[in-house]
Amino acid sequence: MSNLFRRASAVALQLVLGLAPVAATALSVDSVADLKINDTGRGKTLDVRVNYPQGEGPFPVILFSHGAGSSKDDYQPLMREWASHGYVVLQVNHDDSGSHDRQSRVEAWSSRPQDLSALIDHLDDIEAHVSGLRGKIDRNHIGAAGHSFGGQTMQMIGGYKMAGVQSERDDRVKAVVLLAPPGGGPGDTSRSWSEMRLPMLTIVGGADTGRTGEGPMWRMDAYKNAPAQDDFAIVVDKADHLLGGISEFRAGKPVPKTEDQLQLVYAATTSFFDAYLKSDGGACGALASGEIVAQTTASARFLSKSGVQLRSASAPDRVQFASASESLIQKYDMNRDGLMQRDEAPSRLPDRAFDSLDTNGDGVLDEDEAKALSDRLQSRAGGGGGGGGRFGRGRGHGESSSTESASSGPIEMEPITQTKSTGTATCHVPR
Repeated sequence: MSNLFRRASAVALQLVLGLAPVAATALSVDSVADLKINDTGRGKTLDVRVNYPQGEGPFPVILFSHGAGSSKDDYQPLMREWASHGYVVLQVNHDDSGSHDRQSRVEAWSSRPQDLSALIDHLDDIEAHVSGLRGKIDRNHIGAAGHSFGGQTMQMIGGYKMAGVQSERDDRVKAVVLLAPPGGGPGDTSRSWSEMRLPMLTIVGGADTGRTGEGPMWRMDAYKNAPAQDDFAIVVDKADHLLGGISEFRAGKPVPKTEDQLQLVYAATTSFFDAYLKSDGGACGALASGEIVAQTTASARFLSKSGVQLRSASAPDRVQFASASESLIQKYDMNRDGLMQRDEAPSRLPDRAFDSLDTNGDGVLDEDEAKALSDRLQSRAGGGGGGGGRFGRGRGHGESSSTESASSGPIEMEPITQTKSTGTATCHVPR
């Protein structure tokens, strides 16, 4: 089979975009929530969750790395979406799972990619313990995805290398998805990503500022610097760190869904994996031509290293980036009234601190009042005294300072006026 796929026909594109009913092609999904895998080489027991489709197989594998403090039990709608399209989806609890302590999260950075490589090492064990998977795992087609701190983990799996640290690249992973990943930290240069040559899809939100005020475009560092030939990015206007609600809970509270944003994430990531793990020419055309973004009702834009750039019909020419205070309110505004209620505020914010920020005494924080909170959080995170970057050895956990100055404001994207693809999409599928 050729490893080059040309643009799909309009009929195939309609199917990939989900414009046909999902139920027509989706498979039923089974789950094993609490699988224990002994990684004897590291003397560690891995807590694993498996979502897998019913059917004959063989099914490609997607490894998923959760955000800081999250767990294998989060992100289930997205995991089940992938499984329903014919993937064995494996989640693992990293060392920072469930932790609210920043230092413990920092210390987990180096073990995270090793956890994912261990899952590949133990695919035989996983198959032996899950009767519905026996003989159905396609070990030659493995992809990986991660959100936030998990997006950092994906960069390391894909070939990102920090100076003075051994590479954690795993060549068994053929394609990676970075969901709201951190950008570069102090000491990073464009060469830090020089070994990331596998297919990549990065999705970021226009309202997703970093923990110390970095603009959303900071999260595009891997896309901008990696030499990958098949390198795609989607910027979802007004989306926050959870990109429309890819995880159901934040700090124990239900996350409101923004359905058009969420469906775009579902369609783009599924098409990406279909292209690079299943050699699906229709999926390649829908993704690499940017048509998935052109067709969405969400306000979004598409970029690729091949030169295809376009925006959805509902998107303005320029991204409407959020300020750090706007992003903070959007992150915690569970009832979507544009304000931060007392019971919506970060759990680490005591009542007396909330009252001091609520200068007009109306019991809520508006954008101006939230700015003071944003400034305080940035200062504590390292803006005024050596908070470091995103990795270990004194560095942060994926939401800290970067090569982009927090005081300079977000770096704007160039205007995009095109709403239809004019390029020919190709996918170079790994053998």
